[in-house]
Amino acid sequence: MLELDQLTVKRGALTVAQSINAKFHPGKIYTLLGANGAGKSSLLKAIFGELAFSGNIRYHRTTQSKANLMSWRKPIAYMPQDSHTDAELNTLEVVLLGRMDALGRHISDELMQEAIELMAQLNIAELAHRPIRALSGGQRQLTMFAQALLSCPQILLLDEPVSALDMRHGASNQSIT
Repeated sequence: MLELDQLTVKRGALTVAQSINAKFHPGKIYTLLGANGAGKSSLLKAIFGELAFSGNIRYHRTTQSKANLMSWRKPIAYMPQDSHTDAELNTLEVVLLGRMDALGRHISDELMQEAIELMAQLNIAELAHRPIRALSGGQRQLTMFAQALLSCPQILLLDEPVSALDMRHGASNQSIT
């Protein structure tokens, strides 16, 4: 279970989330709703460890801290709202980054097949060898979603996951997880 205890997140002097208490149970899907600028993205970034906060964030009784940030992130995949990148990678390489821990000098045939199958499920397999920087916003968003899913996370933090998708992709991707 992921628990937020008196979580407060600030951006400079501005408090964007204050005294949040919540429990998120395994196997459930939760949605954060709020107006633009309400702090939804900041809250997700704090949970992932990208933004400073006060209060406590716990997962399976382990409290997030600067000292354990790398191990804290292992069971979590985070897909940011903005997936713009100028990286010199193709789409398949970006998806494979979801399993950086398994990447070495050689990518196994099994991992490659898993990535390609996931891309096919998301209808982006034909983009595998196109540069990520050449994709549309929706195609980049699907690529980042594939990257997040490939990591086999226990917690999947998706920041506006369908904002750049057409209606067909937005509806179909809700059934993949």
